[in-house]
Amino acid sequence: MPLKLTKKKAELSGDVLVDDAETLFHWLAAHAGGTVVFDRLTHMHTAVLQALAARPGRLKALPDDPFLADCLRQLTSQKQEN
Repeated sequence: MPLKLTKKKAELSGDVLVDDAETLFHWLAAHAGGTVVFDRLTHMHTAVLQALAARPGRLKALPDDPFLADCLRQLTSQKQEN
């Protein structure tokens, strides 16, 4: 299962596909300030990235993939600037 959601944390692992974006978006809306963990993420559909950009959340434990980690780092720095 690519999304494991609890009250305080959303863990993304493996391939998180477009079908998971809406679920994550609603979780982020309901759990403002929740932590999103990426350390076991291997692939993320751009719709998931858009859900993360639209709703605030603390990003933690970036994935091993350098490109994906850099995208998420940039998303984090943009949120801190706003």
